[in-house]
Amino acid sequence: MTQIAKRSLLSWQTLIPAGILLFVWICLLAWSLTATAYYDHQDLLGRIRTLNSELENNIGELKQARGRINDLETENAALRPEIIRLRQQIDDRVRRRQWSATLATFVTEGNRLMERCNDETVPPPEAEAEAWASRVEEFLVENFGQGYVARFRNGAGLPAGVTTIRSIPHRQLWGGLRVRMARLNEFITELRLNVDRLAKGERVLIVSSLSSSSFGKVTTA
Repeated sequence: MTQIAKRSLLSWQTLIPAGILLFVWICLLAWSLTATAYYDHQDLLGRIRTLNSELENNIGELKQARGRINDLETENAALRPEIIRLRQQIDDRVRRRQWSATLATFVTEGNRLMERCNDETVPPPEAEAEAWASRVEEFLVENFGQGYVARFRNGAGLPAGVTTIRSIPHRQLWGGLRVRMARLNEFITELRLNVDRLAKGERVLIVSSLSSSSFGKVTTA
């Protein structure tokens, strides 16, 4: 029985169909592996093409961004002098406002001293006036130059003042204060009107014709 089975399995009638079936199976397996590898390869190529396209787009965007940056740097370089000029104008405007405020404070203090000169029952406030004038002149030298001190002391060109004060010391001090108050008001006006000259740092130098800073020798009412 066993021999009959072996002969039946090893006969050409059995081997040929089995060989054909094995060959077909091997072909199908090879085709399946080849197809799988092909489709995987095509999918990988598609992903590579997509990535290359995205990379090219990114490179293009980077080039555009770099060009825009270069344009902005060029514009910034062109605007830098204008920005500096505008900042200087703003700083000058703030500085002139501060100067005007300080001069206005000096004017208020000077007016009070002049009012005290009208009271002839007490000595004239000469010490306070000298201290006030010293503070004003220090401010003028520091911010405008020595020429403004000369103008501050000079009464040339101003109209004569009229007062009812009879005491000579009171009248002389009042007259000296009047000159200095008139000059301070001129300085405040110049700060408002002569914007361009002050922005360029120009100084108006008027040499005083007086040799003394004494209030009594500046002018008389």
